[in-house]
Amino acid sequence: MSIVCTPDDVVQENIAPTPVAPDEPYIVVTVAITIDEAKTLIETLPSNQSDARKVRDDVSRAVLEAIQASPYNPQ
Repeated sequence: MSIVCTPDDVVQENIAPTPVAPDEPYIVVTVAITIDEAKTLIETLPSNQSDARKVRDDVSRAVLEAIQASPYNPQ
């Protein structure tokens, strides 16, 4: 799986989850994957088996590593 997600793809924005909620800072991460990769990931959503989680883990890891290396690291 080729995931494009770098620390430069991480920004902090003040957005509200609903139109009436107060603004709240969110970390927004842009992730790029191919359409076929997206289809594969979507197909795993109904399953919580270890194989399905392993497929999704690459995306989670790329996102978290990008956040960790960005200026918006919450630690």
